[in-house]
Amino acid sequence: MPFTTLYTGRVIRLTKKEFLHRLEKGLKGIPKSELDERIEFYNEAIDDRIDEGLSESDAVADMGSIDDILKQILSEIPLSKLIYENVRPKRQMKPVETVLLILGFPVWFPLLISAAAVILSLFASLWSVIISFWVVFVSLIAYSIAALIAGIGITLSASTSVGLAVLSSGLISLGLSIFTFFGCKAISHGTVKLTKSLVFKFKSQFIKKGVA
Repeated sequence: MPFTTLYTGRVIRLTKKEFLHRLEKGLKGIPKSELDERIEFYNEAIDDRIDEGLSESDAVADMGSIDDILKQILSEIPLSKLIYENVRPKRQMKPVETVLLILGFPVWFPLLISAAAVILSLFASLWSVIISFWVVFVSLIAYSIAALIAGIGITLSASTSVGLAVLSSGLISLGLSIFTFFGCKAISHGTVKLTKSLVFKFKSQFIKKGVA
């Protein structure tokens, strides 16, 4: 969908300069090397489309929505890079600032570790539930196979009624495993989407979105 901006009821198509300016503004907070690389990529992409015969506004519109571009770029940048870029000093620290940082270490460091532990424990708890469901699925499959093999053996060599009962339990377990599989798949898919959403929201705190 071409990127346009609604303004006082009129649709405004962006120039290449405006597009790149908004893109750069929306990516404030990512590493400079990443920012320069992305801006250069879209600059060349627009130029290529202009060379192919599109007008400047059409070439810009062909890039798509800036919001979608920002989301895509943010999803590709490792969280560690964003954190490092935003927490590292942008200038050389003054002696007094260094002293205060050292003196405050017993306070801010445990708080930082605690926050990280809470976040990790939430993700671990979420995924432990998913793993538990898959363990149940594997257990049902294993029991189904064992019960079917044992049921056939008992039916042929010992008691038919007992063998059929074991076979029945194996078939019931197999049926339950099928339902469990689809349930586990749906839950896992939902959890992956939720995890990506949470990570994206956390990442978005490190950039200043400036798209008007």
